[in-house]
Amino acid sequence: MNVGNNATRWIGPFESGRFLQNDGTILVDIATGFVAGTITAFKIPRNT
Repeated sequence: MNVGNNATRWIGPFESGRFLQNDGTILVDIATGFVAGTITAFKIPRNT
């Protein structure tokens, strides 16, 4: 998914099982040309 300059885009929620690494972190892959911006992750609690 492309996000233009000076744009805000909410993407997700994602199923953690798809991106969860062996050490418990989540993989976020960004394009090589990404030079400035902010990536923010939110943890959404699950109803149990």
